Amino acid sequence: MNDKTLTADQNPSHPALKEFQQKTTPSAGSAGPKKKRKVKAGDQLDAAADRHSPDNVSQELEETSAEPVSNPASAINSDNPGLQVCLSRPLSSTESLRQISQQLNGLLSESATYINGDSGPPMVTYLFRFLKMDPYDWFCGPESHMSVCYMNMVCVSNVSEESRQQSSELSEHLKLRVNENNGLKQEVDELRKRLEMADSMLQQFSSQTGSPSEHQQVQLLLEEKHQIEAHTAQLMESVAQLQVERDQYAVQIQEEGHAWKDKTEQLLSQVRLMSEERDSTAAQIQELQEKITELENAAALMSKEQEPQAVSQASGPSESELALQETISSLQEERDALSLQYQAQVRDNEQLSRLVQEQEVRLEELERHAERSAEEAQDRLQILEDVQSDKATISRALAQNRDLKNQLAELQNGFVKLTNENMELTSALQSEQHIKKEIARKIGQLQEDLHNAKEQLQEKCGELASAQEHRDQCLAHLQQYTAGYQQLVAEREHLHHQFLQQAQLMDRLQHDEVQGKVQLEQSHVQLQEAQEKLNQLARDNDELKTEVQELLNSSAKLAELQDLVMRLVGERNEWYSRYMSAIGNPDLLSSGGERLHPADGHTESPGATAQSHSYKLIPIQFAQMSRFSEPVQLQALHFQK
Repeated sequence: MNDKTLTADQNPSHPALKEFQQKTTPSAGSAGPKKKRKVKAGDQLDAAADRHSPDNVSQELEETSAEPVSNPASAINSDNPGLQVCLSRPLSSTESLRQISQQLNGLLSESATYINGDSGPPMVTYLFRFLKMDPYDWFCGPESHMSVCYMNMVCVSNVSEESRQQSSELSEHLKLRVNENNGLKQEVDELRKRLEMADSMLQQFSSQTGSPSEHQQVQLLLEEKHQIEAHTAQLMESVAQLQVERDQYAVQIQEEGHAWKDKTEQLLSQVRLMSEERDSTAAQIQELQEKITELENAAALMSKEQEPQAVSQASGPSESELALQETISSLQEERDALSLQYQAQVRDNEQLSRLVQEQEVRLEELERHAERSAEEAQDRLQILEDVQSDKATISRALAQNRDLKNQLAELQNGFVKLTNENMELTSALQSEQHIKKEIARKIGQLQEDLHNAKEQLQEKCGELASAQEHRDQCLAHLQQYTAGYQQLVAEREHLHHQFLQQAQLMDRLQHDEVQGKVQLEQSHVQLQEAQEKLNQLARDNDELKTEVQELLNSSAKLAELQDLVMRLVGERNEWYSRYMSAIGNPDLLSSGGERLHPADGHTESPGATAQSHSYKLIPIQFAQMSRFSEPVQLQALHFQK
């Protein structure tokens, strides 16, 4: 069976394909048990390496194309189960399109890698991969042989277009190299002329007597000669590199020409195989048509013979007639399918022939390009020969230069001696001048440093004197502050001792006050008033603290603080004397006579006699103690509670 029978499977929009699907789908249900084969694409792609060889590929093609078909009907019905499975399967257009797109993407990626030089030509590798496939896969695989060949031809056309672009780029690169080589040749000519001029000048200088200016000119000429030699060596290296690149381009073009010839031969062999398969398919179709005509004739004869029996047997047709009708209908369907396949194969063959012609045209273009590259290679060889002749002339000029160099050696020795002596004298003179300049610069710098140091010393002396005066003042103030502080500490200790005594007395008085409720209430009122006065005295104490701090900052406020302390001490003594007199006369607490307040000098009413103890004595003592000690004030508050 031809391996292009299912080309229409890859074109789901074709009307012949729809008709073929409608005809083949019902017949799938009436088919008997069929043998199915597993198709593993991965195993086929990863087969042994010997399947990739061209000998095995040609053998497989010969085996598949040379299979004899003795009985087409029996071959279709029994001997070719793969075709039955293929015909019985429902065709999925979306799946086939997806597989074709995947194959095209793979071909494009492989062609890109081939252009980048990563792997071999994608068309050849894909042909080997396809030819490894089993004949069953050619009929019933996800892609048909004709569609794959068409894709391969498209890939080959793309690769040929890219190779043609690459060859044009190489030709442009070769032209650039040729232009560079011509430029280098011109430079070599110019250098040769300059070298000849230098030789003539050297000969003139050697014939004359040596002088310092002539020696300098000789040295310049020698330097120019060395530069010319170095440039000539670079030119020779570039010429050698161009020759190597020329050989590489020639080899690459030859390899590409051989590769395209091989690809064209393979495509021609495929076209021949397809034409043979087309002929065999046409022969099969003709045999099937002859068989159908024979069966129709036999059916007509049988119908004529059985006309009298049909009258007697009006019940229905016989089983043999039904079988013949079924075979006729099946053969007609097979004939229609084969005709469709034959038409599709004819179209594919026409496309392949057109692609082969295009490939032949492209191959001719490549051959012409190879001829042009060969001509360019001959031109480059001529250029290389010219460069080699230039090299010989340059070598002769170099030999003459060496002779002149030997002649100039004596002149150079004398000139070198004179220049050495002059250099020694000039260097000694310059060193002495430099030393004198350094000494003068250092002396000036030392004088400036000395002047700056004197000014800084005077400034430091003034700052030191002012600092000493400030230190003496601070020391005097500190001594005054320490003396006042010691005096205040002594007074605080004395007052604290007195406060302890007064606290004991207050305990006794509190015990006496508990005995009378009226006196207790009055004492509470007096205590509240005393609390207010205590708060006032606390505020006064805070003010005194601020004043003490101000006194510590200035000596003028210290005198005012001393006066205030003296007044407070006088008031304290006065209150203390009155307190002692009150203790000596306890009847004064309950008496109703008028008393003179020592602080303000006004008289009090008889109702205020109960305040003589807790109102007059206690707040003053608290105020006096709060000026110097916080713990004393806390004890007084505890006593009031």
